[in-house]
Amino acid sequence: MKISNGTQQLLEDLLESMVQELELDKELIQDCFPLKSPYRKQAHEALLTIETRMKNRLKLDGSHVGIEIIDDARNLGVFKRDVRSEEQGIELLFRGSVLGIRNVLGHNKPLMSKEEAIKIILFADYLIKLFEGQCKINKI
Repeated sequence: MKISNGTQQLLEDLLESMVQELELDKELIQDCFPLKSPYRKQAHEALLTIETRMKNRLKLDGSHVGIEIIDDARNLGVFKRDVRSEEQGIELLFRGSVLGIRNVLGHNKPLMSKEEAIKIILFADYLIKLFEGQCKINKI
């Protein structure tokens, strides 16, 4: 079944409205919405928000970027868990977000749909909350 462009736009606007109701991080809402083309810019901004949040919370030197921040977080015990495989998994989530998403968006101009950008923004929100939770658990 084919839908009209007007209906498609209405559905996309509804989706964006619903996303904004998910108690997303306030900085992500401010920086990433409303979504506008090219959508990769808001997705990149979401990943940059994780990086700056980590850098600020861990009181890291401004020269630390990308994977260095993940290394610093590991060294400071942010990812510490009782179960070693969980600790490694959490660290790999953050490493993957930098190496597999942030770097791709920072070094290229990939075509990205609105839906894909929303998924990355939601993933960034998850990582921010995971990071903050880990800092609280590990008293950092």
